Amino acid sequence: MSTVRFCGVCGAPRDASSVNFCTSCGAGFGETNSSLGSAPKADASSWSRSTAAIDPSQPAPSAVVYAGLGRRLSAMLIDLIGLTLILFIVAVAFGIAYAEANGITPEEGGYYAGGLFVYAWLAAPFLYFPLLWWERLGGGTLGMRALGMRIVDTTGGELIGLGRAVLRYLGLLIAVASIFIGVLWIAFDRQHQGWHDKIAGTLVVRRS
Repeated sequence: MSTVRFCGVCGAPRDASSVNFCTSCGAGFGETNSSLGSAPKADASSWSRSTAAIDPSQPAPSAVVYAGLGRRLSAMLIDLIGLTLILFIVAVAFGIAYAEANGITPEEGGYYAGGLFVYAWLAAPFLYFPLLWWERLGGGTLGMRALGMRIVDTTGGELIGLGRAVLRYLGLLIAVASIFIGVLWIAFDRQHQGWHDKIAGTLVVRRS
């Protein structure tokens, strides 16, 4: 009874028509090829090393991506433009209604509308930003949501409460009052934190 020979590299049976190399893996036959009646066992340690680096059953870890200065300023611009348009429309409507109700000229109504717009534009951000930063209203302004960002705390990565949102807005006023140095700090900080982020203990991260 003839002995079955196997390739010493891949373990495939040797083809009788091929004398010098394995038809499966192309390895040349030499003294290292086995003439035993069973295929050589695979090296378990090398197999474990080759498969340890890739485990398709486990999802790849997602790293936290901090939002940079450009994206954050773009979100702020979207918020201010949207807020300005809304307040302008409300002020114009108020001016027209006030003029008709009091029998004054449209020009006089426009004067009152202008005053309302200025006061509303100065006051509205004090409500708009802290409320929309609040966890119960989404953890980010409309501009931030449009550009895929949210505000989280530095300890557990959770959305922030209303108290911290108010503190962050007060910190933003300080950052702006410093001739925007506290805002520009975002570009140079390792975690892209502005002064207001450091005061409130917050981070602005990209949504995964």
